Amino acid sequence: PNPVCELMSEIIGPRISDLILDPFCGSGHFLTECLRRVGNDEGRSSKAFHEFAFGKLHGIEKSERMVRVAMTDMRLNGDGHSNIRCTDALLDFSNYPDLSPDSFDVVITNPPFGSLLGQEALATLGRFDLARGKKNSPLEMLGLERSIQFLRPGGRIAILLPDNVLSADSTQFVR
Repeated sequence: PNPVCELMSEIIGPRISDLILDPFCGSGHFLTECLRRVGNDEGRSSKAFHEFAFGKLHGIEKSERMVRVAMTDMRLNGDGHSNIRCTDALLDFSNYPDLSPDSFDVVITNPPFGSLLGQEALATLGRFDLARGKKNSPLEMLGLERSIQFLRPGGRIAILLPDNVLSADSTQFVR
């Protein structure tokens, strides 16, 4: 919902110099909220804002339909380029020619949750410490680890997670 996007963007405080990623961008609302917030702070007519809008906002989404929705939303909100790619953010980094660990200043996201990935699915994805030695792993935990992997040292993250990640005894290894 928009109030959640607004709150998370306010907390993370995107700056015009930040390279921002939503690795599970869905419809792109976190990115458009960051674009709106930076535009309000910096003014939408400056060269620096246009450079930010053109090259500093990135999204990854594996659903082709949602990629089209996100790109449209970004363009309608003044992005002009839409760095939204259609792929799975959980794949090994060798699958991304232009992305690597420690690349982004800000990660703002809502990873999918509620699904357990079994050994077969885990074998097709990248390496995750949280899945090592496990027969299955909750998708939100892998999303959290991948989001952290994308961050530069000193980077900032705003991530929406289910309560159990922060409170359940069974997820203490994540904390």
